[in-house]
Amino acid sequence: MNSIMKKLEYNNVPNENSYEKYREYLRINSDYSCAYCTITESESPGGTFNLDHFRPKKYFPQLKTNCFNLRYSCPRCNSYKRDHWISKDVGCINNCEECQTNVCTKDVFRFIDCLLEEPSDFIKLDGGGKLKAINGSKPAEYTIKYLRLNRDQLMKLRNVRRFLELWKQDLLQMLIKSKDQIINIELQLDEFNAIHTQDNYVEYKKEDQLLVKVARIQFDMLLLQARHSKDFIEAELNRIEYISNKRLSSDSSAIE
Repeated sequence: MNSIMKKLEYNNVPNENSYEKYREYLRINSDYSCAYCTITESESPGGTFNLDHFRPKKYFPQLKTNCFNLRYSCPRCNSYKRDHWISKDVGCINNCEECQTNVCTKDVFRFIDCLLEEPSDFIKLDGGGKLKAINGSKPAEYTIKYLRLNRDQLMKLRNVRRFLELWKQDLLQMLIKSKDQIINIELQLDEFNAIHTQDNYVEYKKEDQLLVKVARIQFDMLLLQARHSKDFIEAELNRIEYISNKRLSSDSSAIE
């Protein structure tokens, strides 16, 4: 799972008269995860997720029930974000319909709008699980700062996710090699059997017959070992898939 906020797409949006009625739509659309820090409901058990007004309803009351202004948010990101918004000194007039400057799309101190922008254009993840601004991006610095996206909980979570992803990639490479090994052994065994056919076998001396038998046993052992290795790797991949599915699944306590 991506540890940087992902770009959202709101398609087939229902028409509701209360923003709380969009909860289930936003949960599913956000993969049961926070639109800001990406923590999932199952990774944050017991916490009731919120519907955050991206443009604070304090300044944009006209957008209170507009689904495109709503983000599914974990309790902590929601509490950190509060009513933070672009400073009036920068040029925001809190009225999108009459706005002429489009300052909310510029390189100013503001939140990244993951519904209209690709977050990975602004933010990168370093090797220690820390988010950093790309090329000194002001939206990235502002978003990271006010949402506290480098809090310890999230950095630990990103490192766990990275470990699982690296583990998965290593296993996939091992699985490819294991399958290639099985194919190679089977080809060698076919070639061996083509040479040492039953007709030829009866003409061999007893010691040669024994050598052929031993060679076939060795091929069988190699093949058995390679298949056991493949089965083990596939079992490990299934375990990772199980963990990932559990992590991404919904948590009933998040919607109480």
